Amino acid sequence: KLLKSKSLVMGMLFVESYIISRILLLFFVTLCSFRLQIEIFSTFIDMYSLRRLYAAILLLCTSSIALIAQTFESDGLWYSVASEGEVMVIPNPDQSKYALSDVVIPERVVFEGIEYAVTQIDDYAFQGCTDIVSLIISKSVVNIGASAFEGCTGMKFLRFADGTTPLSFENNLQFMQSPLDSLVVGRDLDYASGSRAGGYSPFVSMSREFSPIKYVEFTDSVTSIPSRLFERCTTIEKVFIGQNVTSIADNLFRYCTALKVVVCKTVTPPSSRRSIISGNNSVTLYVPEGTAEAYQATTSWKDFYRILDIEYVPDFIIDGVKYSLVAKGNVGVVAINDTTKYEGNIVLPETVSCNGTTYTVTVICNGAFNDCQNLVSVQIPASVSLIEDYAFQNCSIMVDCEAVTPPVCSEKSFNEVSGRLFVPEGTHELYSSAIGWSNFTYLIDCEYIPDFNVDG
Repeated sequence: KLLKSKSLVMGMLFVESYIISRILLLFFVTLCSFRLQIEIFSTFIDMYSLRRLYAAILLLCTSSIALIAQTFESDGLWYSVASEGEVMVIPNPDQSKYALSDVVIPERVVFEGIEYAVTQIDDYAFQGCTDIVSLIISKSVVNIGASAFEGCTGMKFLRFADGTTPLSFENNLQFMQSPLDSLVVGRDLDYASGSRAGGYSPFVSMSREFSPIKYVEFTDSVTSIPSRLFERCTTIEKVFIGQNVTSIADNLFRYCTALKVVVCKTVTPPSSRRSIISGNNSVTLYVPEGTAEAYQATTSWKDFYRILDIEYVPDFIIDGVKYSLVAKGNVGVVAINDTTKYEGNIVLPETVSCNGTTYTVTVICNGAFNDCQNLVSVQIPASVSLIEDYAFQNCSIMVDCEAVTPPVCSEKSFNEVSGRLFVPEGTHELYSSAIGWSNFTYLIDCEYIPDFNVDG
């Protein structure tokens, strides 16, 4: 009869629900399994049909879990405990941006006497931190969240430290609108296909615009390079590939129109299903000594403009002329850059010296004097034996060639050229019948004498 009393039942329910909530809070403080608790208490609650109380307790569970997470600051960076013994780098909780120029994400940090491994960088952790100039990410970091370094407009240098565990990127766009100049990759990279950026490189934006990277190095710790990492990056000029890379996925440097040099240290050509450099036919490849034939015979590597099995030597400028290595001990004349053109009168020497080494000038390379509208004359030494395509395209100049035997060239070497060609005495017939030398207005076989002025 007492149980049929409505007021008594309500009182009992109030007391029991109070006891339940107290016990639940106690369990959270001691970090016991909250899921088991919810199932036990939901059984009691269902007995009294108090579904609203169940929802309230569930909300309390969620709030309690959030309170358990620990955050702390160390050496200017903020961290959150992600799991036992591991932390992630998080945005500054003060709602302000990190004001750091040289950022190093450490391998480990210590908080209240406990050492934690830094394994993650949270979504948006450094978004809009415009003071960052250089960034080094340690080998302990295995995941970088979405847009973690988006909009770091001052960033110029990025290094992923050498390691054996792949570094994964979540949802891409990690470095969108961060104008990197140099990138050093010290381990394998993995970015998920099907992410909101389509599984493309973490250095590309939603509109497929790349960070303006110029220099890229894959260290000897890297074993594979993922697909489309730099596809359509029109600023990359030079790439170094470490000796332990065994595979390169599709379209690594596809349409990288500024790329000029790739140095690959692997003795066996890394496997790839497609051409490494499709869309650019002016890239020189440097490979280990004695491996040039192997690279030339490999479908994915054969499209390089020139394959040299010699030690790489950077281009250098002597007396205003830029030279590039074309063979052991030999250099060729190359264009200065896309915006600076040769002008005036240029006399090319037979030999040049750089860093104590003397090189013979044997080639005028592809596009070297292309569209040099202010170029007046070029003297070509007898040591030059090859003039490549478009070397003097669209020039109105005087050329003095000192070689008795006409240097090898094609119909495109002097494409759209007008002017005078001076050649050694008695070689008129040789030059007039040689391929590519007939585009000049005048062909004169006598010693060149510069124009001179008499009486105004």
